[in-house]
Amino acid sequence: MSEQAQRHNTGKPELSLLPPVAFEETARVMAYGAKKYSRDNWRKGGPVSQYIDCAYRHLNRIAEGEDVDAESGCSHAGHVMANMAFLLELKRTGKLKDDRYSAKPQQQEPPESGDTAKVGDTVRVVTPHGNDYTRGFTQGVEFVVRSREKAYANGWILRANPEGYGIFGKDCVVIKRG
Repeated sequence: MSEQAQRHNTGKPELSLLPPVAFEETARVMAYGAKKYSRDNWRKGGPVSQYIDCAYRHLNRIAEGEDVDAESGCSHAGHVMANMAFLLELKRTGKLKDDRYSAKPQQQEPPESGDTAKVGDTVRVVTPHGNDYTRGFTQGVEFVVRSREKAYANGWILRANPEGYGIFGKDCVVIKRG
C-alpha cells in the first residue's frame, strides 16, 4: 500500500455531499443572470427582502407544479438556490441590507466597550471565564447584575473579580442598561 498525501480537512464542509445537479442548476441560473444583467451584478448587494421575495416567487411556482421558469428556461429550484447563495455570500461580505421586519423588541445600542456595569444592567460574557470546570461554558451568556458582587443567569452566578475580570471588567460587555 502506498502512502497517501497528507490533507488537513477536519472540520471543513464536505461539498461532495451535495448532489451535482444542485451546482449545475444554480450555475445555469447564474449564467442566465450574467447575460441579463452582468456577470457579477448580484455582488453589489441589496436588501434581504429582494432575495427572499424572488426565492418565494420561484418556490410558489414549484408548489403550483411548475418546474421550469418560462423567462429563463432554468429550473425554479435553481433560481431558489441562486438567491439563497446570494444571501449567504452577501451576508458574509457585508453587502446585504437587513430590511427584515422583526417582532422582537429592538435592543438599545450597547454602551461603549469598557463601560462599567451597574445593578440592573444586562451583561454578556465575551471571554472564556471561570474555573477549570466552568471555563467557556458561560461565554456568550447574558447575565443580569443583581449586586456589586454577583450577576445571575439560568442558575449561573457570575462573580466580581478583584483582578479586573468578571462582571465589572474585561470578561463582560454591557449590552442593556437596567
